[in-house]
Amino acid sequence: MIKKYITVLFIVCTFVAQNIYGIIPNRDSEIYFDYESAEFSKMETLKTWVKTSYHKNTQIMSTIQHFVATMLPQFPYSEEIKFISDDEEPNQFFGSTDYTIKDFELPFLQFVHEISTNKEVTTLEIAAADGYISFKVPLAFEKGGKHYVNELSSKLIKNFDENVDRVYSSIPQKEKLYNSIVKIPGDCFDILNKHPELKGKVDAIYIQHLVHFFNPEKQQLFLKLIEELLAPGGQAFICFNSPDFADTVIYKKSVDTVLSLYNKQKESGDKYPGFVQHDKHFIGFIDDNDEYRVVIIYRSNVIRPKDNTNINEIEIKDTTSSPYPLNDYEKICYEKTCSRFIYRRVINNFTPESYSNLIKDFPTLQVKDAFYINYDNGIRIDAWKHRSVVAVIIKKAGDICKQD
Repeated sequence: MIKKYITVLFIVCTFVAQNIYGIIPNRDSEIYFDYESAEFSKMETLKTWVKTSYHKNTQIMSTIQHFVATMLPQFPYSEEIKFISDDEEPNQFFGSTDYTIKDFELPFLQFVHEISTNKEVTTLEIAAADGYISFKVPLAFEKGGKHYVNELSSKLIKNFDENVDRVYSSIPQKEKLYNSIVKIPGDCFDILNKHPELKGKVDAIYIQHLVHFFNPEKQQLFLKLIEELLAPGGQAFICFNSPDFADTVIYKKSVDTVLSLYNKQKESGDKYPGFVQHDKHFIGFIDDNDEYRVVIIYRSNVIRPKDNTNINEIEIKDTTSSPYPLNDYEKICYEKTCSRFIYRRVINNFTPESYSNLIKDFPTLQVKDAFYINYDNGIRIDAWKHRSVVAVIIKKAGDICKQD
C-alpha cells in the first residue's frame, strides 16, 4: 500500500514539475532537469524559430519547450536510440531514432522560420522516423505552408499521428497544424512519382542519418533527387555518420586498416573513399560486476567493394563459450569464458570534404557549409573525433521567391 502511495505521489509530482515548473526529475540522481539549462530548449532559443504569435502564450510555449526537451542528450528521460525494426520487405535496413543534434537542427528550423515570414513555404523531411523533428516544422511557419513527411518504415509512419498529437492537442487551432502535414510513406526515390508537384518547389529539406545507408550508385541518384526537389534558393540540410576510424585504438598491435584504405582511396581520386567492406570482431564476457559486455576488438578483410554493393551487416561467425585471448583483453579471456562474434559490414561514411566533393557533380547545387558535430552533445567541432557526425548544408542556385 505504501509503495502504491509513493508511486502515485511520484507521478503527481512529475506532472506538476512538467507542466508548471518546466523541470523533470532524474531517475538516477533524483535531481530536477531544468529546460533552461540546455541551449536548445531555452525559451529564448525557441523564440528564434517558433511562430511569433505563439510567443506570448505561456501554455503553448511551455508545451513546445517540454517536447523539444525530451529529445535532448541532456534530458534524463530522452527517447534517443529507439531501434527501428525492419519491415518484412528484403533489403530494407533501418537504424534508430536519435538525440537532437543542436547545431544541425537549429539552423534548419531558423531557416524555415526566416523564409516563412515572406511566403507560404514548402518543406520536406526524408526519413522522418517518429516525427520528432517534423512536429516542430509547422510550428515555425509564420505565413503557413505545407510540410511533407517521408518515411520508409511502415511501422513508424503508423505511429506518426500519435506522436504529433501529443504536441498539437493542447495548441489552439491545432487543425491548421495537422492539415499542414502531408505524409509520404515509402521509398524516398518515389517521392516525385507520388507528388510530381514538388519538383523544383521545396524550400527546405531535412535529412538526418540516412545517406550512409546508400551505396555510391544510390548516393548519386539521391543527390539528383535533392537537386530536382529544391526550389531556387532552397536549402537541404543533410546529416550522417562520419568514418569510424577509432575502433582499433584499443587493439594496440593492429593498424587502423579502415583509415589506411580511406587515405589510399582518397589519394587515388575515389569519390567514395569511405565506402568500405570489413569484418568487425567483437568479444562478449561477464565483467566483474556480473554484467555482460561486448567489446569491439579489431577489423579485418578491409576492402573497397563495388559501387553497387548493398549496405548491410551480417553475422559470419559466432564461436560461443570458448576462451579466446586477444591482446588487451588477453587476461580477461584467460580468466573468463568469452564469446567471439564477427560481423561483415558494408558501410558508406563521409567526411565534410568527401561529401562536399560529390556536390561538384551537380552544377546547380553548392555547399553552403560542411562541418563535424560532436554526437554526444550536438555541438559543432573543428575536426573529426570518435562519435562525431557530419553536417552538410546545400543550397540550390537562385533566390527564394517572395509573396506579396
